[in-house]
Amino acid sequence: MCIRERRHILIPPEKAYGIQGLSQYVPAHATLSFHLELVHMRRPAFRAEILKKGSSCFQNVTTGDEITMQFSAHGLTEAGKLVLIDKNEDGKPWGPFVFDEDADLIKGLHIGISGMCVGEKKRLTIPPELAWGQEGIQDYVMPNATVLFLLELITLKRPSLLQHAVMEAKEL
Repeated sequence: MCIRERRHILIPPEKAYGIQGLSQYVPAHATLSFHLELVHMRRPAFRAEILKKGSSCFQNVTTGDEITMQFSAHGLTEAGKLVLIDKNEDGKPWGPFVFDEDADLIKGLHIGISGMCVGEKKRLTIPPELAWGQEGIQDYVMPNATVLFLLELITLKRPSLLQHAVMEAKEL
């Protein structure tokens, strides 16, 4: 059902209280009639589900790693419908990109990608406050959309200690 949608539901006696009824409230052999209107839906909280563990997990994604991923993103609209937002083009991986605070990622993706292993597949349910919030993205992501991501970490390259020292020196 969608918000503000109304339905009339009839439940025959054999699917309800049958020959017993429900004491003084529902007589025996009664057909139940319900008039419903959906007035509110609770938004899902952030959730990360591991669908497949990585084959060898000797390194987990951390800040500064260069990563490549497969992904698809779906938005959950106000009406509760799931729509495709984005996915890898022609099966080409997303990346490589450096996983850090400067990466152009929503907060929910930062949380969900952190700690992943190569080969690991995850499903992320990201509520609006960790995605694009009340504004959404015009013609792309609805306002207040909960976003579902399916992710697979393809590659992870960790910079050497020398590369870290050079990057830190550039920041000074």
